[in-house]
Amino acid sequence: MVLDPVVLVNTAKVPDGPSAKLLTLLAYGRASGYLDEGAKAEARLLHHGRPGTPLDLQHGQPSTNGDARAYTVAAHNALVQSIPAQGRTSGLCLAISKELIDRVVRRIGRLRDTEDLELDAGIVAAAVSIHAARWISDYWDSMPDYTQTGDADANVSIHTALRAGAPLVITKLQDACEPQTPKMYYPIDSDQHYPLGATRAVHFDLLIHALCQDFDFHAIDASVLEQIAPTGTQRPTAISTTTTRSSHPAI
Repeated sequence: MVLDPVVLVNTAKVPDGPSAKLLTLLAYGRASGYLDEGAKAEARLLHHGRPGTPLDLQHGQPSTNGDARAYTVAAHNALVQSIPAQGRTSGLCLAISKELIDRVVRRIGRLRDTEDLELDAGIVAAAVSIHAARWISDYWDSMPDYTQTGDADANVSIHTALRAGAPLVITKLQDACEPQTPKMYYPIDSDQHYPLGATRAVHFDLLIHALCQDFDFHAIDASVLEQIAPTGTQRPTAISTTTTRSSHPAI
């Protein structure tokens, strides 16, 4: 799923809030999926040839990136302790794009001016990006006006979801959808690839309500995000965007 810039900023602005708890779920999905794919790659290696035989391993898999694997194992272990058992699923993960992260940086800049917000936009952007399972690395020359309102944050979120093949856009933006009424969006232009051909905007509160029906969503300990990808001034220098780049191949 794609989280709009408001939700993404709130993951750092309110580190124990529902946005951060949702990002914790998505971080678990990314870590679990990464390790599952790595295990499959190792199995193929053992099945098809001796260790060291060149195979068609995806970039960033544990067989070719020991640092990324070690980081992900540690992150996964921490996430397991922070999420109720019923809420742990590899079926939920985060998709982002450069354009979406740019909107996050701009929003933080505005909040720093209007609310005296003490967040470093670059650090927040890197901390969010490290949890993404899918990353659209290119910039777009133009942005379709999906909402027909000119809401850049909403349009970038929807376009990111369509390009990444994400079935859901989770949003707090009224222009994207009404609180109780999800809205389907389809590609407007035909110049780019759209894996699913559609995405659905769902209000953030509606999604949280649905998750609460399945497990104790509010029991999630979102402080684990600061262990994995800290946004504060005391963050370890070992965690950086280089880890993000090695862990998540561009789409």
